Amino acid sequence: MREFYWITRLDALEGLFGFFIFLGVIGLAIYIGFRIYWNTPDCQDDETERNATNIVLKVSMWFALLLMVGIPGCVFVPNKEEALVIYGVGGSIEYIQEHPDSEQLPPNLKKAVDKFVEEYVDDKTNEQM
Repeated sequence: MREFYWITRLDALEGLFGFFIFLGVIGLAIYIGFRIYWNTPDCQDDETERNATNIVLKVSMWFALLLMVGIPGCVFVPNKEEALVIYGVGGSIEYIQEHPDSEQLPPNLKKAVDKFVEEYVDDKTNEQM
């Protein structure tokens, strides 16, 4: 039962990583906007430009860190549906391979697992198109 709890937590972690990416992209856009503004002729004061550049550079490093954590997190942490497929179907396949008496399992169980896998693959294929 603990596995299902952690599966739901993985889904929350994936949402957190997505939020990190969102913040990182916004921070990167703000940084680029400031850099474009500082390269215009309107911005002539060197001392102000250096101070602002240092502040924005320090803040943009934090946004870059959010991007560097968020992107791998979203890629490698499964959402709830993917984790349930990994746990449920993977456990069923292991059980069938390890137990020779698994041929005695009801055929409806095997059909249900096959149908679930096919629907999941079809849903993922349709989402990607």
